[in-house]
Amino acid sequence: MSSLTTNSSTSSSSSLYATASSSKRLTGLMSGLDTDELVKQLTIGTQNKIDSANQKKQIATWQQEAYQALIKSISEFQTKYFNSSSSSNSILNASFFNSTSIVNNSSYVKLSGLANVAQNMQIKSITALAKQASYVATNKVSSQAIQTGEIQSEWTKSAVTGATMKISFEGKDYTLTVGSDGKTTQTSDVVNQLNQQLKDQGLGDKLGASVDVDGKFILKNKDDFSSSAVTIKSGSEALLSGLGLKANDSGTAVTGSDAVNEAYFTNHSIAAGSKLNLKIDGNDYTFTIPSALSLPVGAVDENYSKALETALNDAVKTNTDLKGKINFSVDSSGNVSLTSTEGKSIEITDGSKSLLNGLGFSSGGTISTTGTVNQSELYKTYLDESLSGSTLTFDLNGLSKTISFDATQAGSYDTPEKLKDYLQTKLDSAFGSGKVQAVIKDGGLSFTTTGSDTDVLTISSSSKSGVLGVDGALRVYAGESNRINLNKTLRDVQKELSTGLATDGADLLSEYKISVNGKDFTFKATDNINTIMKTINNDSDANVTISYSSTLDRFSIVAKNGGASSQVKIEDITGNLSKVLFGESSVTGTPGQDAELEVSFDNGQSFTKITRSSNSFTMDGVNFELQKTTTGSDVSETNPITFSVESKTDDLVTKIKTFIDDYNAILTTVNGLISEKKPTDATYAPLTDDQKSEMSESQITAWEKKAKQGLLFNDSLLSSFAQDWRHSMTDVVSSMSSALYQVGISSSSYSDNGKLTVDEDKLKEVLNSDPDKIAQLFTSTDGIATRMQNVIKKYANDSLVNTGLLITKAGSSTSTVDTSELAKKMKEYDTQVKTLKTRLTSQQEYYYNKFTALETYIARMNSQASFFTQSSSS
Repeated sequence: MSSLTTNSSTSSSSSLYATASSSKRLTGLMSGLDTDELVKQLTIGTQNKIDSANQKKQIATWQQEAYQALIKSISEFQTKYFNSSSSSNSILNASFFNSTSIVNNSSYVKLSGLANVAQNMQIKSITALAKQASYVATNKVSSQAIQTGEIQSEWTKSAVTGATMKISFEGKDYTLTVGSDGKTTQTSDVVNQLNQQLKDQGLGDKLGASVDVDGKFILKNKDDFSSSAVTIKSGSEALLSGLGLKANDSGTAVTGSDAVNEAYFTNHSIAAGSKLNLKIDGNDYTFTIPSALSLPVGAVDENYSKALETALNDAVKTNTDLKGKINFSVDSSGNVSLTSTEGKSIEITDGSKSLLNGLGFSSGGTISTTGTVNQSELYKTYLDESLSGSTLTFDLNGLSKTISFDATQAGSYDTPEKLKDYLQTKLDSAFGSGKVQAVIKDGGLSFTTTGSDTDVLTISSSSKSGVLGVDGALRVYAGESNRINLNKTLRDVQKELSTGLATDGADLLSEYKISVNGKDFTFKATDNINTIMKTINNDSDANVTISYSSTLDRFSIVAKNGGASSQVKIEDITGNLSKVLFGESSVTGTPGQDAELEVSFDNGQSFTKITRSSNSFTMDGVNFELQKTTTGSDVSETNPITFSVESKTDDLVTKIKTFIDDYNAILTTVNGLISEKKPTDATYAPLTDDQKSEMSESQITAWEKKAKQGLLFNDSLLSSFAQDWRHSMTDVVSSMSSALYQVGISSSSYSDNGKLTVDEDKLKEVLNSDPDKIAQLFTSTDGIATRMQNVIKKYANDSLVNTGLLITKAGSSTSTVDTSELAKKMKEYDTQVKTLKTRLTSQQEYYYNKFTALETYIARMNSQASFFTQSSSS
């Protein structure tokens, strides 16, 4: 294997030479020279530089992987022991070091925390539990129906469903989206939706979309006195093409280059899955379009016909059984013919309506193999074909049932009315007669339950694309239920509400303002209900938690804290959002109350009345969780609730040992990277592609294992981390003039490089005699926990501010953008390789041209010699 290292500088990339030699050149036919090998040797210097740059990049990659593995270990350590100062698993929390625990034998209250304090506490009564102010809405929020969009027997899909256009205006980028209804095909719809998007994003009074008298689209700055330009940065191809726009168009008024072409807004592709059933020489075949065939926009002409012919014949090649057997021909007038390439008889027996009608094959009861293109038919979608062979899953109160659309019964669901009847029969069979009702409403289907108003019905999924979704056959999303969708915007959820939101006539109001416990909130039509709930719930001044029950179909509100002083008061200021969500324009909840109990802190000598606004609170380091009142029980001053303690020393020793083991594991990893030297038996550089091609997988693995050794030997950054990591644990805590070695945790020898061991007997002795000492070693302001946090932040802080040194060096495996030093270095190597490959191609071309000229010259000389030989012989 060592010979590979010696020759690595002269290795080459076989793929490059394969490309060069495959070009149409004269390669030694006349001279007998091995031209490829000669060119390879003449350009070996450049190839060596490419290999060298790739090897350097591989080394940097391996180094980054080693650093990032360490960073991940440090991050996991941080999460485990420093995630929350209130967690009992965190060494920031003094309770981590409790060597005793409270024994809870009461069903009225649970205690935790300082056991030595709790054992002197007694409770003689809990007369009241804390309650926060609350309110339960009086209304059912939703219309309790699943309403689909308009369902049609046949339609042409929109090509701009969800299409976007990104613009820049006054130094800020905005993304405008059209086609959210799944049926946008008209210019007026596109313009109206763009203006609505501009309004929603606060640009309605600054920018406007329109069409001029020449039919050209205009996006214009409305302020005639402003020179601020609007720039089209990018957008969906169909949308921009239809509007006559292109990227980087800019000006105070951006105008389309041509009149708006609505053809771009409608489907101009043959749907995937479209098929023709054929009989060739008596044998049955099926020709299927494997993926959508996009065709040019415009009338049927020579260009269109050629594109259609090519697309159809390319699709034939993907059909294994038909490849080479059939051929489509489309002339410049759009006349189509389907023939057998083998001269056999061919007939079309059936197929997709869009393909049959679109190619003009279908005529009455007879299907011909010749026809004329009909674009409007070719791009259509049919209800029965979209549903045929698919399944639709409904869920009623957790019970899922799957309905199948039998392909042999397509005539039973090829119109909305027939579909309604077909589904009703299937739903009755699945859930029982009358449980779910399907009716035609607003051009679509409406599904309701006929039992309890707590019944939740959901359309879960479909087995076939093109059935669900905004542009699917059923015009309804998967997951839609007879309850409001909290992720929908107020505008989109309007039709699902039992009480409609106030409008200004044409649209929802520009804002809906409500007051929650005196704090004002403003929401727009583009905000979804989840956002509304989270905004209010996360506001400390509002001090409430709003939740929605899909079973009850209503909202409830509970004050977060405050007990008797808490309140729930919500009212509409602008619009009627409170009335829609909570049933009232002005909501006042039931008042809260405080918890009341009598506690002794001196083992029953005296009792004190305590009131708290929550049932969970802390007194003197003891955490209380009140469960129920003692009213009517036998708890009293003479028979109080008492608490005892039990030793947890062994458990604490185990926790501390685990912590030390985790600390040691990180230190062992770092020490291993620093001390690992490169192999001494040979130099193991990263393998080139040519070298790998000559080796087995096991040989490659063994070689790369050697090549990775010693890459971080004596690394200064890792050495610095190891030193700081050790000192954070072993240095004296100044405020106590104490260190870990005094409690039985120390390094056994210098050769261990800071690895710690635990003397369990000594540790238990300290825990039993002075338990606070160990806790203070870790939790004091200058203690071990603070020092370790500082080290972790210094080296592994994954933030744009005060980025850790290891992160700066190698980045984090969890980051989506890598701007680390090693990442930059690898990009530089990529740039070098790209430049060198361009140079290599030029050099190869130069030498091949020279050899081609030589071959041509030799051929000419041979021809002349032959001529003279023939002349002299005659």
